[in-house]
Amino acid sequence: MSRTALSAAELQAGVLEILCYLLASARGVIYEPRLYAPYRLAEGARRLILLMDQAGIARPDWREIAGEIERNVMLAISDEERCKQILDGLVLKLTAQMKAYDGDLK
Repeated sequence: MSRTALSAAELQAGVLEILCYLLASARGVIYEPRLYAPYRLAEGARRLILLMDQAGIARPDWREIAGEIERNVMLAISDEERCKQILDGLVLKLTAQMKAYDGDLK
């Protein structure tokens, strides 16, 4: 897939869409089953990664995280323990990336 940078207007539109999704989800989870909240947050993260990919600034390891969210998190929406395992694994991967990224900045 080729990556082309988005215009400022396209990036703003993408950010606005994610903000709307997150805030509408925050409102919606008040009445939804308890495990919808982790799904909605993970989906927001996936959408952010996809927007960054469209902007040409996503790293391959972030795209991998987005794929894992898409493949696994919705499947775990009715299984709290599985949901915890999946999200714990994703957090550990991102933590390792943060440590590596921090090393690149020094």
